[in-house]
Amino acid sequence: MTDGNGDRDFFAATLYEAIPQAFVALDTESRFTYVNAKAGAILGREPTSLLGRSVWDEFPDARRRPFATAYEQVKATKMPVLADGCFAPWECECTSRLYPCDGGVLVVFAEGVSLDQRKTHGVELSRYLRAVLDTTPECIKVVGRDGTLLDMNVAGITLIGAPSLEAIAGISVYPLVVERDRDAVRQAIETACDGERSHLEFEIVTLSGKRCRMESRIGPLRDESGVIIAALCMTRDVTQVRANEERLRESEARFRRLVERAPLGSFLNDSDGHTVYCNPRLAAIFGCPAEEIVAGAWRDSVHPADRDRLMAACLAFYRGDGEEMQYDYRIVRPDGAIRDLVVEQVRLRARDGLTEGFIGIIDDVTEHRVLEEQLRQSQKLEAVGRLAGGVAHDFNNLLTVIANYGQFLKQELEPGTRGRADLEELLGATRRAASLTRQLLTFGRKQPSSPKLLAPNDVITGVEDMLRRLIGEHIALVTDLEPGVGRVLVDPGQLEQILVNLAVNARDAMPTAGLLTIETAAVYLTHADILQPSAGSSIPALVGSPGEHVVIRVTDTGFGMDDETQRRVFEPFFTTKPLGHGTGLGLATIYGIVAQAGGRLCLRSAHGQGTTVEVYLPRTCAEVMEPARKPDAPNVDDVRHGTETVLVAEDESGVRESVRRILERAGYRVIEARHGADALLLWRERREEIALVLTDLVMPEMRGAELATTLRETAPDTRIVFMSGYASDAARATMSPDDVLLTKPFDAETLLRVVREVLDGVAQQS
Repeated sequence: MTDGNGDRDFFAATLYEAIPQAFVALDTESRFTYVNAKAGAILGREPTSLLGRSVWDEFPDARRRPFATAYEQVKATKMPVLADGCFAPWECECTSRLYPCDGGVLVVFAEGVSLDQRKTHGVELSRYLRAVLDTTPECIKVVGRDGTLLDMNVAGITLIGAPSLEAIAGISVYPLVVERDRDAVRQAIETACDGERSHLEFEIVTLSGKRCRMESRIGPLRDESGVIIAALCMTRDVTQVRANEERLRESEARFRRLVERAPLGSFLNDSDGHTVYCNPRLAAIFGCPAEEIVAGAWRDSVHPADRDRLMAACLAFYRGDGEEMQYDYRIVRPDGAIRDLVVEQVRLRARDGLTEGFIGIIDDVTEHRVLEEQLRQSQKLEAVGRLAGGVAHDFNNLLTVIANYGQFLKQELEPGTRGRADLEELLGATRRAASLTRQLLTFGRKQPSSPKLLAPNDVITGVEDMLRRLIGEHIALVTDLEPGVGRVLVDPGQLEQILVNLAVNARDAMPTAGLLTIETAAVYLTHADILQPSAGSSIPALVGSPGEHVVIRVTDTGFGMDDETQRRVFEPFFTTKPLGHGTGLGLATIYGIVAQAGGRLCLRSAHGQGTTVEVYLPRTCAEVMEPARKPDAPNVDDVRHGTETVLVAEDESGVRESVRRILERAGYRVIEARHGADALLLWRERREEIALVLTDLVMPEMRGAELATTLRETAPDTRIVFMSGYASDAARATMSPDDVLLTKPFDAETLLRVVREVLDGVAQQS
């Protein structure tokens, strides 16, 4: 029976020997304290013969091997270390793992071949290793210190294009290496023969002249006693690999150029949503360096009103499983500019389906939004203009009837009577109403105009005194007119109306005192200019076209306007003035005039900071042909009478009846037609006696222009006078240049004068 300690020792020894790995235990002085049988077989020693002996004395080469470094590291850090080799004589055949333990270090051999096995099976092992070497795809060769080729496997022989090992054994490997790499290869071989390892790439020229790129690991080759006898080179042909890598680099470079020069901003986020890359365009959109965006500064640029919404949407997308997301938000750039952005993000998935990141593109749509707003504003005002034109047409018909029947009554009342005075007030109100309809037609671009080539500076100078009287002495008027700004093609009366309307608005905005400034300048508008308003300005009411312009800039120091007022200021009948102090047609009229001239109209204002209105008119060098001077018109006394027959085509019975009475009172014979088709029938029946056709432009069944065209197909010299409450561009386009348009409302004197002038061949537009 043994004591307790003996039992424990026996049990421990039995347990250690049952462990499948070979291992040894070393004390703090590097002496063997335990060697199991498997370790002894690998080391070629009796385990008991090593006990108490120093590992460095028994295996001197161990001090020059990675094992020594690993051993000292375990002792210092008390952490396990994997060593490339151990202290055994055959380092290439054995690796070890070192563990700290009480009283020293435990060394476990990962693999190994015993000395007895090596001696017993040496021949078989040699044949086996040779077969393995010859079947490996890598080139393995043994080279002497002077570069002499001692041995090479089949893969190497095939690579350099030699018929056999015997044909190349004993040659120097250096001539196969290109000259620029030769010194590096020589140094690596010599270093290996000194016991060091190296890794390098170089280029060779095979015996057939083919150039190959080689990657090689070169280290020392030792005999069984551990003596270095040559350099062992394990080399592989990486020509295709490097070519593929170069193509990949070129592809990546092309992709990078594409991304970095793309007109859209792009970015790449990791799986957590953190930005890891952005292209220069994105940096330009945000107005800060790309490094700051990658660092997360873009979040600070998000408009405060959009920040919470944006962050919540992004977080939901990153945490969710959706494949793509589209959203928009605004940013505030460092220069204070607010930009509208549209973003599309796509989830990137790895092969296992997990999210590995997100890629996105950002488009700055600020200019697009400006265009959309301009289009909506233009469409709204165009619709209002069409409505205004239609209302003006019907209203002018009514005013024609009221004005003419009022004239009939006036002729029957004695001057100075109460009835005559009341009638004068009625006719005055009719004239004021007619003025309002003309402004409506101007806004709707339906009012006929007579554009002339003129210098804006001359017009401003001509009305300057009138404007001073208009605004009053409490407001200073300053003009700053750039010399030689050029000429524009516009109706002179309408340009004066623009100046008067703006001056009146400025006067009303400065009730106590202020400054009104009128400036002119020659400017060139680019495409970018017409799309991008000036800093701080509202959206242009009219965009205009690129090219040379003359700008008339009118600035006051009055109350100014808030954003809501600016959005509606060009709408007809919109006004901020008290009831009875404004029609709301001043700026609407300007809108129509500038639109008709093909110009640009901008307004800049802020509450309490005054208002600036900029009118851009296309600058022109073209000459306008003045119409040939016609014979002088007869005296007024002569135009009131005639005996010719006039065919009157008018669908409004009140207008038709009043026209008939005026003409018959002046001695004319009148044939009445209710519309164009009726007039055509009457013309065919009584063509020989009809001297003039007086027709409305807009009628049911057949319009006036269509009636005129039909009549002139058979009688080209037919004299025709058109009447209209408004004449659209399309309607005027169907008229002959010599046709006369009589604008409603008109009085008896104007009607009789025009009819007489047309019959006598001296008519001008009315």
